Amino acid sequence: MKSAFNQIPLHFADRHKTAFSTHDGDKYQFNRLCFGLKNSPKAFQSIAQEVLGDLLHHGALVYIDDIILFTKTIDEHFELLGEVFERFERIHLKFNPSKCQFLTKSCKFLGFVVTPEGIVIDKDKSVSINEFPVPKDQKQIKSFLGCCNFYRRYIKNFAKRALPLTNLLRKDTPFEWTSETQEAFDDIKKAILNPPVLALPDQSAELQITTDASSRGIGAVLEQKYPNSEVKPLYFFLRN
Repeated sequence: MKSAFNQIPLHFADRHKTAFSTHDGDKYQFNRLCFGLKNSPKAFQSIAQEVLGDLLHHGALVYIDDIILFTKTIDEHFELLGEVFERFERIHLKFNPSKCQFLTKSCKFLGFVVTPEGIVIDKDKSVSINEFPVPKDQKQIKSFLGCCNFYRRYIKNFAKRALPLTNLLRKDTPFEWTSETQEAFDDIKKAILNPPVLALPDQSAELQITTDASSRGIGAVLEQKYPNSEVKPLYFFLRN
């Protein structure tokens, strides 16, 4: 959406809470919702969800000011687009045409690429992780694992594979980069560069969960089982 937060007027009684001073001593306050307020994302998310209402998870998903619409046919898509436009027009919220994509079979959404075949990692994000330099301290390990954790659903046995790195985050553990930690570092990068395509859930097909456990952790794979006996992964989970 266009200038999303700034499209929402603030209640007159609350505007003074946004007051700030400039370097020359002048004081100002916002008349509309602004970036930087702790509750701005939550407030806008609530508004977007209220507007979409019954369309959520039935053709539409929203994260703050990003909306994705999905249908099986072109006719259904035009009908859904018209309904969404009408709802947002009624409350005077506008879209930015230059940032919109229409009638596309695949699109980027929140760090992922949604396709008819399934959901994959955005290549731009995986390349950034692959270019991450060898960590020199615990802070850099946390940064690396933080980036990778977002995509752990794509990596089988992620926690087990990352264990040499997470061990270095323990208190009173000296930072020592070894061949084992280098192998774990390279292995996770390789897994994110070559991830599986996670299937989109099909409510008409059978779901199955495969679990395993050991003294080092527990793991599970959520899979979709189709009538032709084909099995595709939906989600990987593992915890130490």
